[in-house]
Amino acid sequence: MNSADFNPVQFQRGQKHSIDLSLDPWVEGVCLPVVLVRGSRAGKTLVVTAGVHGDEYEGVRAILDAYQSLDPQEMTGDFLAVPVANPPAFWNGTRTSPLDQGNLARPFREIWMAVPLPRLRMSSPIPSSRSRTSFLDLHSAGVELLIANHGCYDASD
Repeated sequence: MNSADFNPVQFQRGQKHSIDLSLDPWVEGVCLPVVLVRGSRAGKTLVVTAGVHGDEYEGVRAILDAYQSLDPQEMTGDFLAVPVANPPAFWNGTRTSPLDQGNLARPFREIWMAVPLPRLRMSSPIPSSRSRTSFLDLHSAGVELLIANHGCYDASD
């Protein structure tokens, strides 16, 4: 599916959906995997990303496990996730992209705002935390670094 045509609302409620979004022409030949669970009843949306670094596998696994375990018939609201936000780095098994050696985490906010997925962005709270959406980005230390598990949140939100 062309990323410019993606709109989570177009997918049927009460079902799970797996979508490959083409990033052409911005990143030619790269597709962004998206999983969507639309609850049978309207409600809040949780947007989750992982795999910003290609060697961070824990968040990818957490998203796939959550997607597998969710029952859309029992849900109110939606679960929208990008399990691998940096497919070139993920498939290369490296922290940075083999396309440009860039670290996607450094310009993440700017990339997120510029990425040609306006409807995906509208579903997230990055532009405004006053929405009916929560955003969670899962990170780990990757295969080479050691970091204690931790969580961060905006206490004013």
